[in-house]
Amino acid sequence: MAHIRQQIRDAVVTAVTGLGTGATVYDSRVYDLPSTTTTAIMVDCGSEEFEYTTMTAPRTVSAVLDVMVNCVVVNATSPEDTRDTMLAEIQAALASSDLGGVLTGVGLMLDSIEVTHEDEAEIRVMSAEMVWQAPYVFAENDPETAI
Repeated sequence: MAHIRQQIRDAVVTAVTGLGTGATVYDSRVYDLPSTTTTAIMVDCGSEEFEYTTMTAPRTVSAVLDVMVNCVVVNATSPEDTRDTMLAEIQAALASSDLGGVLTGVGLMLDSIEVTHEDEAEIRVMSAEMVWQAPYVFAENDPETAI
């Protein structure tokens, strides 16, 4: 079994794959996108906060993981519309999702959206990074199993 972070990331990738815009979905994309890319969704995990909720060993830990979902639009006719459609589809797919039981309580919560634009010569790139908070609970000696 994988660390809960990876389980969450994998579940988000699955949830946003096959949405209407037809964007290619990447898990933790580190390298440049292929030159043929017009729309892409990139999913990665960021910072995490922990709170110990019990003091007897093994302690129970309540965690909140930041999950970043980046929408990228390259050289589209109406990039703002394409970006906003992607955002709407992702929000609908992830809103309050417990990702198949991995998350606890209220499920995924949208924290922020940051939009950026790049206009360089013939290439126009517009992106939006959505930050989702993913709460989960685990025993400190078993970071592969959500409880």
